[in-house]
Amino acid sequence: MDELKFRAWDKLTKKWIAKDFTILGEVTCFDLIGQYLRDNPCGKETTLARLEDVIINQFTGRLDKNNKLIYSDDIVKMTNMDCYIQKVELITVVKYNNYGSYVFEFKKINKLKKFNKNAIKPTPTIYPPYLWFTTSNYILEIIGTEMENPELLK
Repeated sequence: MDELKFRAWDKLTKKWIAKDFTILGEVTCFDLIGQYLRDNPCGKETTLARLEDVIINQFTGRLDKNNKLIYSDDIVKMTNMDCYIQKVELITVVKYNNYGSYVFEFKKINKLKKFNKNAIKPTPTIYPPYLWFTTSNYILEIIGTEMENPELLK
């Protein structure tokens, strides 16, 4: 990951405070978020109390098929590119795990109707609860965020 970029979501107002912020020398995205919170207290007495209402996402260093930046908490549709097995769509959420890396956390698995006629007969596949973020044999497409589109995960 070459660039440290962040975005911030306000859980109370359900709006993005900031998107695609980088660390700017002495002024960081966190300084800008602090200023936003001071200007929009939403009934809280201190900026520190208001900070619990903010979700901060970090850029993962990867782009989707449309060259959009993939952040933690993005909902991503993964479609396998392997022509020898049945095509599968995985609806996942990008998460930062306890091992210091990003993973795709599975939410939905849809087998697509169209697949290669010469494909190996599909066998039941057991998917782990998550897949390492470095997996490269999938086409990735951002379809929303956990905060803005929770209905995509149902």
